[in-house]
This record gives sequence, structure tokens and C-alpha cells, in this order.
Amino acid sequence: LLRVNAAGVVLILVVGAGVRYQALDRNTQHLENVFEGTTFSVGNIATAFYTGLWAYDGWNNLNYVTEEIKNPSVNLPRSIIIGIPLVTLCYFLINVSYLAVMSAAEMIESEAVAVVSIQYFYFTSYFLSSSN
Repeated sequence: LLRVNAAGVVLILVVGAGVRYQALDRNTQHLENVFEGTTFSVGNIATAFYTGLWAYDGWNNLNYVTEEIKNPSVNLPRSIIIGIPLVTLCYFLINVSYLAVMSAAEMIESEAVAVVSIQYFYFTSYFLSSSN
């Protein structure tokens, strides 16, 4: 199970980095004014992190398996300190990859942002690679 989860994280990192790399050579207008019309406040940032932590419930579930962890006083804080930033990075890369191919308005209108962005990514990759 651990290998499957690690493979999923690696896949997310590769997809996020790959789409971002693809966007470097192309039109990046969607990345320029991402936060236009929004307000910046510590409360909004805290709410976003809290919502993200709720979506990633792994940090909470670690407490239930404490007795099975070797050296829990060291490994439990370590896994939380490594896990939360890693998941935050994954969320960030995936959202940047979405914004590389879709505008914020398109993301709001879409019912499945990931599906639309992957379709766009593979559609443009297919035609750009076949035209060379």
C-alpha cells in the first residue's frame, strides 16, 4: 500500500512538473493575473490551509496507528512535518498545471477541471508533436 501511495505522489509531481514545463514554451497568459479580483488576508490563507488539511486527513489518521510505528516519538512528528508540505506541494503543482492550460473563469465553469486540463494537455501535445 505504501508503494502505491508513493507512486501516486510521484505521478502527481511528474504530471505537475511536466505540464508546467510544457507551459514554459507556450502561452502562459492564464498564469499572469491569477489572483485578480481576490483579497489577501491571513484569515483567507488560514482557511485555505485548513481546508487542504481536511482534504488530506493523513496527519490525523497517523494518531490511530501510533502503536504500530517504530519509535513514534521521533517518526510521528517527522511524518507530519514531511507529509503536510509534500501534500501542499502536490496541490500547488496540480493547480499550477491546471492554470497553465485553463483560465480561472474556465476552471470555475468546469465541472471536472482535471479532465478538461488533461484533455487540453494531451490534445495540444499530440498535435504539436505530430507537426514537427
